[in-house]
Amino acid sequence: MAIREFDINIGGIKVRCYEGGKGYPVLMLHGSGPGGSSLGSFAKSMPALARSHHILAMDLIGFGRSGRKPREPYFDMKLWVKQAQAGLDRLSRKGPVGIIAHSLSGAIALRLATTNKKIDRVLATGSGGGRFKANRFIKSGWTYPTSEAAFRRGYEKAVADSSALTDAFVKDRMEVLSQGDYGDYFSKMFKGDKQAYVDKMALSHAELRRIKCRVLFVHGMLDVHIPFKTALLPLADRIPQADVIRLANCAHGPFLDQPERFMSIAKSYFG
Repeated sequence: MAIREFDINIGGIKVRCYEGGKGYPVLMLHGSGPGGSSLGSFAKSMPALARSHHILAMDLIGFGRSGRKPREPYFDMKLWVKQAQAGLDRLSRKGPVGIIAHSLSGAIALRLATTNKKIDRVLATGSGGGRFKANRFIKSGWTYPTSEAAFRRGYEKAVADSSALTDAFVKDRMEVLSQGDYGDYFSKMFKGDKQAYVDKMALSHAELRRIKCRVLFVHGMLDVHIPFKTALLPLADRIPQADVIRLANCAHGPFLDQPERFMSIAKSYFG
């Protein structure tokens, strides 16, 4: 299935989009690691899901091939929620609509679901949104790698099998990382105490109680960035209707470690 690549404008900032397919609409949002982008996370998933669904993936502002904020703070949950809302509105005026969201974007999707009634399903992988102590792995993941070797060393902790770090995947990430002053921008986005950014992702108990749509967390048992027991389960426990699938032999990115299983779950979940 062909995927169309184009840009839209949100608040004067260019946003790179990827769209294709027909059927139940699904917004796809990537995570916040260095070089993160829609292609980096969903290059294989987008055309596969577009065979049966209408998909729209967006590079978050400040990531991938989208533009950047002109002024700090560059870590801006309100802006990313606004961007994701624009994506939902493009997909469907009245709903229903689903979201696939990874890591940081799990928190974005959950925050949208607290108020947006046309969202009826959220599938979140390696999801943020809960309160937990920032560990050395997430701190490393929010640190700009100065070389391809440094990127590979850091990202090896995000996958259960390093063979998932294909040359194509690394090439895409390095192309993003080498854009102009990306390193300086990324470093400023996550400057200072990394715990502050975990806390900014976190939803309050009251917010989580307002989520009424279906929620499915697909989480790797070997995820060291957002650990299953100490970060994901306490979050899921606050959402009564949330289901959890724990994947063995899987780390932070199910779409990398177990792409076929991930697609099977997504297609079944969204119908």
